[in-house]
Amino acid sequence: MSNSATDRAPVPQTIWAARGRHTGPTPEDVVRRTLRERRASGDLDDFSEPPVPAGSTDRVFEARWRAGGTITVRARLTLVSVPERPGHEWTLVAEAERLWEEAWPSPATLFWPDSGSASEDGEWDHHPTVPGLRFRQVNALPLDDKEMRRRLRDAAR
Repeated sequence: MSNSATDRAPVPQTIWAARGRHTGPTPEDVVRRTLRERRASGDLDDFSEPPVPAGSTDRVFEARWRAGGTITVRARLTLVSVPERPGHEWTLVAEAERLWEEAWPSPATLFWPDSGSASEDGEWDHHPTVPGLRFRQVNALPLDDKEMRRRLRDAAR
C-alpha cells in the first residue's frame, strides 16, 4: 500500500462521473427544459431541483431513471458559475444499483440536449479546463509536436 499523498481511492464501478463547461448564459433553464422533455418522453422517472443556500449562485438538479429497463440510476448535476471563466462549470455524478454497463446512455445526455441551437442554448460539451476540447466530437491533435504534448498533458490532468 502506497503512502503517497497523490493516491486516490478507486471510484466504485457503480459510479459514472463527468464534468464540463456550458457556454450559454442560462444553463439552468436549458437543464430544466431538457429534464421536463425527458420526463414527458418517459426517459426519466422523475427529477427535482433541491434548494440551495441563500446567496449561492450554484444550481443543483437531481434525476432518477431506469437503465436497461430495470436498474435504478440516481444522478446529481451541479452548476457553478466561475467568474474568471466564461460560462458555467458542471459536475455530474450518477450511481446505479449495480455495476455500470457501457451500453447504457451517458447520464449527461439526459440532463443536456442532444441537439439544438447553440446560439440560443449555448453548448454543454466543452472540456472544463482545456480550451477547444469537446466531448461529442473528434478532437484532432495539433500538428506541432510541442503543442500536442501540451494538450495531452493538460487533458491528463
